[in-house]
Amino acid sequence: MSPPPTPAPPAAAQASLAGADLREALRLAAAGERAARATAAEAGNPGWRIAPMRGADLVAVRAIDAAAFPHNPWQTGGYPAAMARRGAYVMRLADGTVAGLHVVRSDADVLHLVQLAVRDDLQGLTLGRWLLRWGLLYANETGASRAVLHVREDNARAIAVYLAAGLHVSRRIENHYETGCRAALQMEIVCGAHAPAAGDGR
Repeated sequence: MSPPPTPAPPAAAQASLAGADLREALRLAAAGERAARATAAEAGNPGWRIAPMRGADLVAVRAIDAAAFPHNPWQTGGYPAAMARRGAYVMRLADGTVAGLHVVRSDADVLHLVQLAVRDDLQGLTLGRWLLRWGLLYANETGASRAVLHVREDNARAIAVYLAAGLHVSRRIENHYETGCRAALQMEIVCGAHAPAAGDGR
């Protein structure tokens, strides 16, 4: 069965995108859909789906953000801007409610995993691991050479999830955050065709 057609960005987003920018947004949207289908297939009838963030999701998304990142909820305009460039996704349950979010940003051949969070009452159900898995599959689909994220140095739970997914700490950044634990760890993973073959010693 052929995959469903890639939906065009919303009209408001199209109005701010033209030419090469619009083509890139559509390319990234298609990559996001392929990654979402692959993630759901790996999870096996999971009862959720990963889909592009919509304007109607913003109240729930911002509530999840504020609970997950109380020191620095993402700037008010951040999510609409990410939606316009096709880099904002949610995990949607069967009843339509938002369980989590993942925002990514493509920068040349590097994919930045910008925001990843799961609703408080759904913590501990591996949903965050599947959102991360989607992000890594998305990186492969876009042809990124590596995926990179930053995490607070004292966030042991998140760091453990990232390490289990194959990311490694590449550097420590002092004063990356303005409040709370200010030091960040940069973690990354080599992606897709750029990944070293097993046993090649790298």
